[in-house]
Amino acid sequence: MLSRYFDERGVLQIDIHGGGRTPRVFSEPQREHLATRRDAGLFDFSFMNCWEIAGRDSVRFLQNLQTRDMRSLKPGRICYTLLCRSDGSVMNDATVWRHGPERFWLFSGRRSDRSHITAYARGYDVAISEISDSQAVIAIQGPRSHALLARLLTSYSLAGLPYFSFEKTHLCNRVAWIGRLGYSGELGYEVIVPAEAAMEVWERIRAEGRSHGAVECGFDAANSLRIESGYILFSQELKEPTTPYELGLSRLVALQRGAFIGADALRTLNRSLPRRNLVGLKLEPIASVVPDARYIAAARFTSECFSPTFGRDLALGFVDWANRSPDRIVYARDGRRGRIVRLPFYDPARVVPRRLRLTQFLAN
Repeated sequence: MLSRYFDERGVLQIDIHGGGRTPRVFSEPQREHLATRRDAGLFDFSFMNCWEIAGRDSVRFLQNLQTRDMRSLKPGRICYTLLCRSDGSVMNDATVWRHGPERFWLFSGRRSDRSHITAYARGYDVAISEISDSQAVIAIQGPRSHALLARLLTSYSLAGLPYFSFEKTHLCNRVAWIGRLGYSGELGYEVIVPAEAAMEVWERIRAEGRSHGAVECGFDAANSLRIESGYILFSQELKEPTTPYELGLSRLVALQRGAFIGADALRTLNRSLPRRNLVGLKLEPIASVVPDARYIAAARFTSECFSPTFGRDLALGFVDWANRSPDRIVYARDGRRGRIVRLPFYDPARVVPRRLRLTQFLAN
């Protein structure tokens, strides 16, 4: 796998909560971050865990396991979804890739999710196979990611690939599944290749990427990119029990479709306002005076970074529902102060990852 390859190169790696390792940094996080925003970044996401779900009851099983309606998901499409507990709290977020009428891939960031998945498979005619170790996940993100990948494809063209769709093709003469999605808020792709081909494909992309301004990027850059884009991380925003409504992810909950894990609790929760809300925070220096006691515990910061795009410290955090208004000043218990802003910080209209200006990219 790629983690052994990076060990041989002496690349600093980080253990990801839930199993797996990934490079933490290749050069300097700010440089890697800005290269992704301006050109392209190459990321190893092989710590992601994948289960293949197949069989006559695969749709019925997935209908119960997660919060979206799988019946409307067509082959070749990907959906972002939530895995909830029976009390309606979010255990993890995930993506589901539909390969055919009875065959799916489910990706999550935590290998321990397997016990939850298999426990609820009882009674369904499905076969669940963990295929995490047999494949690698390589992400190419940034405005020039399309031009870079297009040079390496030996079959198929990415020109007609819609957002949150995937195709089986050949990349660097290797079988690959390429999905148009990502974690950066930019145009981007995730490439799934057999584990034995991972090092070769990585090196080919890295070599071709030099002419496109692409650089290798580590977890630190991926983290600041996703914070700017307002995306949650399971080990941060989901560290304590929270609901889809508190996370601002109600759009991922299809309550009208019937029973699924957590549905009854979520219907009850949906009838009242959430007790708190995930917000964006522009961090300010620690207050020189003790803040008003009413605000000392008003915010719980979950993720923080220095934003290379905006040149300042940003954070994600929870505030009481009544305190969620933009421009409101809130305090953490340690005295740090933040000003609430609407999420995401970067690309508020979510236009960038959906837009593909082919004439521009192909010209490059």
